[in-house]
Amino acid sequence: ASFLDIPLDEELRAITNEKASYKYMSAHASQFDDHFVFDATKKRMGRADYDRFTVGKVRKDGGKAGSSKAIPESVMSNLKEKWADVLAGPTGHADYSAFKAAVTAERG
Repeated sequence: ASFLDIPLDEELRAITNEKASYKYMSAHASQFDDHFVFDATKKRMGRADYDRFTVGKVRKDGGKAGSSKAIPESVMSNLKEKWADVLAGPTGHADYSAFKAAVTAERG
């Protein structure tokens, strides 16, 4: 709080510590996820209106879920389909890898 010039008495420190705790955040997980982004973009993504956001950001000990190197096959399939439907024509490339290679080659 000091770098924001906010006076921090013991009561405010206790409130801050409570609301920054895993226990509090896991009990109020929807306040810390991106459901509002998903709700705003799901129609453009071709997702059904009733689809709900189910992955939160609150992790015990600040950990992460999954692997940053693995994209689920269902997501890859959706991405490939969207590329074919939306981007293959305008870019002239069958997939992102081909597009990226062409851009890299063009830049030298």
